Amino acid sequence: MPILGWLRRATCDPRRICDNGTCSTGVCNNGVCVDGKCGNGIIDQQCGEQCDPNALPDGCLDPTTKCDPASCTCVSTQNETPSINSIKFNSTTSSTMTVGDYTSVTLTISGTHLANALICYGSSSTDRRCGITPTSHSSDGTTLTYNVPPTTGGSGTGFAAPLSQAGYSYLTVYNQTAGLFSNVWPITIYNPAPEITGFSNTCNANSPCNVYANDTNDGGGFVADEDWIPRGSGQWTINGNPMPQASPTPTPVGTQALILLSASQIPASGAYTIQVCNYDTASGQNCSGSPPLCTACTSSVLTVN
Repeated sequence: MPILGWLRRATCDPRRICDNGTCSTGVCNNGVCVDGKCGNGIIDQQCGEQCDPNALPDGCLDPTTKCDPASCTCVSTQNETPSINSIKFNSTTSSTMTVGDYTSVTLTISGTHLANALICYGSSSTDRRCGITPTSHSSDGTTLTYNVPPTTGGSGTGFAAPLSQAGYSYLTVYNQTAGLFSNVWPITIYNPAPEITGFSNTCNANSPCNVYANDTNDGGGFVADEDWIPRGSGQWTINGNPMPQASPTPTPVGTQALILLSASQIPASGAYTIQVCNYDTASGQNCSGSPPLCTACTSSVLTVN
């Protein structure tokens, strides 16, 4: 046997079969045969052989490349269209959420060709507001994450605003290198259903009154009235008449709501019915859309002295 062939046989890993235990093509590198072609450690009828234990299933070491059958070499995937296959809010895989579900949110997007992608969102499938840089992304381009900034009453930075206001938001990712957008991933954000469990104080007839409504169940259900898709959130009435918007504390979802009543709204002593309706909840009345956004109402009696 030629000395060179013997050296190749001796240094190549005998547990990995490349050309019957030798490196007839390419070079022997760290105990494996590397021929610069694509494969998965076995004979590839199209692309020859690749015996590299660190290679991905298609034989390419670089996770941002793939095997090109035409040239039998690893080519970049950076110019390919990205795709979204699923999303998570923290550890929950879902395309719906309720305002106030999370005090902090990590959005995880899973798909393909995401290594060089920006996050885009909008209020319709054609509204693409890009420029959100992911917090991290996997080296193989299959996942990216974004730590959503804290929300304050429907305002926020980047993706925070859509997640703190009820309605629809449409997610895409943008491949900066190729100039290509992914598929559109719709997200439905619901308001919580409100419940008035009581009031913190009483009011005097024919006098301005600041009173707090309480919702002590399930973290609260009072939301700010934000001009978002498709309409404002909470609407308040007293004895069936519109009243000023109550401000929830904390925001965007509160366990208390400050109600500012004028003297003309409580002209005499007695019982007054305070009602709050949250639009765009997951269940209730007057539902529309797909998935449906509904109106949920609750009321309680305020005593005026």
